[in-house]
Formats: sequence, C-alpha cells, structure tokens
Amino acid sequence: MAGTSAFLFNIDRFSLSSRWIASVLIILSVTAIGGIFEMRRLAYFLEWARWILIWLGVFGFLKEGMLNSFTFYSAVMLGASALVWFMRHAQKFGIKHL
Repeated sequence: MAGTSAFLFNIDRFSLSSRWIASVLIILSVTAIGGIFEMRRLAYFLEWARWILIWLGVFGFLKEGMLNSFTFYSAVMLGASALVWFMRHAQKFGIKHL
C-alpha cells in the first residue's frame, strides 16, 4: 500500500517506463494478495516474483537517486523477512520444500 501511495502521489516524477513497471508491480501485488487469501498454489510463485521485482525496482530507484541507502536496505531486510515467513507456510499452498 505504501508503494502504491508513493507511486500515485509522485507520478509526475516517474518516466514513462517507470510508470509501466510500477503499474505492473501494483497489478502483480493485488493478484498475489488475492491468491494468498484464496490459498492458491500460484500465489506462492507470484509472491516470489513480486518480491524480486520490488527489490529490482528499489535498486533501480536507488541508482537514479530517488531513494537513499537506508530506504533500500530497509526494503531488502523487510522483504527478506517476509519471504522467510512466507516460505514457512509453503505447505499450505501445496508446495513441498525445495
């Protein structure tokens, strides 16, 4: 929700390609969250893809000077902890540990 708000309130600062990437990320996030609520198997993989894209996006914004390093490292740490928590519940989605 914070990413969506940041995107909407600062849309004029984004290039056209960044707008497309952010829009796809928002759609992917909403789809993944819906799949998590419905306990769909696909949600597990969508969540992984979503976090990878978020990390790449945050890294890209860091390189463009739109974020400071504290925000970058905070996003990486929060994302990593969320994925560790999510992986603990993989069996609920019919996923066997890799």
